[in-house]
Amino acid sequence: VPFSELGLSFQYTTSLHWAVCSMTPGSMEVHPQNSWERSMAIVVIMFGLLFGSSIISQLSAMMVKMQIQQQEKSAKVLNLRKFLSQQQISPSFAHQVERVLLDRLSVSHRLREQDVEALELLPAHVQAQIKECMFVSHLVRHQLLRQLPACSPTFMRALCSKVFSTYLARGDELLPPSEECKTVRIIRRGEAVYQCVGKDTSSVGEGTWIGEPCLWMQWTTVGRVETTSACELVSLPREALSEAVAKNRVLGVVRMYGSAFRCMVANMLEEDLSDIGFMDMGEAMFYLTGDMRVRYSARVRRAAG
Repeated sequence: VPFSELGLSFQYTTSLHWAVCSMTPGSMEVHPQNSWERSMAIVVIMFGLLFGSSIISQLSAMMVKMQIQQQEKSAKVLNLRKFLSQQQISPSFAHQVERVLLDRLSVSHRLREQDVEALELLPAHVQAQIKECMFVSHLVRHQLLRQLPACSPTFMRALCSKVFSTYLARGDELLPPSEECKTVRIIRRGEAVYQCVGKDTSSVGEGTWIGEPCLWMQWTTVGRVETTSACELVSLPREALSEAVAKNRVLGVVRMYGSAFRCMVANMLEEDLSDIGFMDMGEAMFYLTGDMRVRYSARVRRAAG
């Protein structure tokens, strides 16, 4: 019976069988009958050789990479287990410590700046632009910082050049209580809980400013922040704002805002103090005297002009 007269399913499975056998060491009863068919078979076999070998090499590389990563994780766990055993740590607590380590090893972190070696090859002004694109959207949520670029176009780039990313795992202490705060942290991704002395625990998420008072005054934290998931933070050191302000025409404006902030804190009850959030510009103007408000507006216009 001619092949063309056989059923469609038989024709399809036979063709598929031939295609698979042409790419693998398999064999079947269908063979080339003329030069054209033989040439076609040679092309298919060569394609199968190249395609199959590339797939196998990629799978092999992935398997080796996974094995190396697993070996590194296992080595870390074994070293920790050996250390805890040598230090005669109780088995129950050692098991808890090991579980914490395994939990952190299972978290996949986003790439950090120091992980990308190619960034060091870029010109300084390009690196500055990259950092500005990374951080400016988080900094301008503060009403004062949103106004300052109009006063000095180079201010925000100078500020972003000193900002950096910080990564914390679930259960890390983001802000310890009763310690001097020198860095503002903005939650870029993840969640945390804030516990202030004598108050209920509150959840804080993306976009939350933590420790803003340290930018305007000596500040001792009044609460504690602990991450409830893996967190990526935007860290703004107090010195970074001071340097950016000193290099641009915004010193008077920032001093006015800082004075208003300190007045607000001085008029607050101790139980109302918080490390979370930032002061609204309306509140800042409220704590300025009439003469100071006029001078503040004049400084903003003069700096912008």
